[in-house]
Amino acid sequence: MKTQNQHVLIYDQDCPFCNWYTGAFVRKGFLLPEGRLPYKDALNDESLVFDEAVSRNKIALVDRKTGEVLYGIDSLLAVFANRFPLIQQIGTMKPVNYVLRVLYSFVSYNRKMIAPSDCNGSCNCTPTPSLPWRIAFIIFCALVVNLATGLYFSQQLAPYFTGDARYTDLILFSSQFLFQYIVFRLLKQRNFSDYAGNLAFVSLLGALLLLFFHFGLNILSSAGMHIELLQPLCYGIVYMFMLREHARRLQLLHLTKWLTVSWIVFRFLIYPFAFIV
Repeated sequence: MKTQNQHVLIYDQDCPFCNWYTGAFVRKGFLLPEGRLPYKDALNDESLVFDEAVSRNKIALVDRKTGEVLYGIDSLLAVFANRFPLIQQIGTMKPVNYVLRVLYSFVSYNRKMIAPSDCNGSCNCTPTPSLPWRIAFIIFCALVVNLATGLYFSQQLAPYFTGDARYTDLILFSSQFLFQYIVFRLLKQRNFSDYAGNLAFVSLLGALLLLFFHFGLNILSSAGMHIELLQPLCYGIVYMFMLREHARRLQLLHLTKWLTVSWIVFRFLIYPFAFIV
């Protein structure tokens, strides 16, 4: 339990996602309660020497005795090794380690999109803006949304759906980004990259919820229940969830509420091209 006793994991306290998983490390016994420290507190701890810039992007694990510092996936593997040494052995294998590093960077650079927080611009552990990782995040969301939504449209809303399940929602997804970008610029808002990431993730959350409803409706249908009214109702529930989540994230980002209005307007403008009205 060497790592547990003498190491300190420096995490982003302003990130709900980071709070959750580092807290889980403590609850599950991977770290002692004092084995994790918020980034802003670590900056004031003279006994801890680490790269402040790197640790904003990759969580740091500092050895208080030797001064050794691990970052990113290496620090997480070291923590897991407290209970499961085999995980670290597998994780350090070159092919596996490469994949883990890519996945870690993908999540870390977009963590504020996954779990946004409102700290009035004073978050001191905000990751360095990375356009490539943001674009990769948006593309990932777009592909998942297209698959999940296309499945629901073609199977649950087939009587109303006039598009092609292979690419219709990808077109809708891309069109909404263009529409919102134009409105964003007209309203003279700042930091479209963060808004775009949140916009993509809201669509992803809606698609995953739609996928949940899809499987649930199939179960009800196989049990002999009539689901004709539930199919559009479930889609309406997803729409309202996305609307609320979009508005909530705008508030956290301190962006104008008019972006929610434009979000609604776009939906009303585009749906006639995909559904029978």
